[in-house]
Amino acid sequence: MGDELAALLKTFTDTQMRFLECRLRCNTTTEAAEAAGISREAYYKWDNRADIDRAITLIRTDGVILTAEILRRAAPDAAHALTANLKDKRPQVRHNAAVEVLNRTVGKPVEKQSVDMKQSGEVTLIVRRVKSGGLLGFAGPTPSPERDSQPTG
Repeated sequence: MGDELAALLKTFTDTQMRFLECRLRCNTTTEAAEAAGISREAYYKWDNRADIDRAITLIRTDGVILTAEILRRAAPDAAHALTANLKDKRPQVRHNAAVEVLNRTVGKPVEKQSVDMKQSGEVTLIVRRVKSGGLLGFAGPTPSPERDSQPTG
């Protein structure tokens, strides 16, 4: 069913897609045509009206596919809007657009963190009750005779 709907949607014009969206929200074909900015007669003149009606039936079962197709068609406009922001007067808008473009094309930068494994081994957590009734905790390597195991402060 999803493959059939996806295939049908790819054959429709932008006007027909707009009609499909409106038909899902409207009670009648006439209302949908008016909301889509076309005449009722225009709908009835479409050669692929049977495909449109089939798509409406399938969409009522799985509207996510229609949403994905609408977004796919809008992607070029979104890309142009984003890249237009690269020339905005405001530095913050230009910066945000540049970061977004880079993140979506090159990928987000990875922050490397080094781990010092010199003090590997057991870790002890010491918890003491303080006068205020709260808890004071200290986590660190297991105390050794050379190291003071008492937390400071």
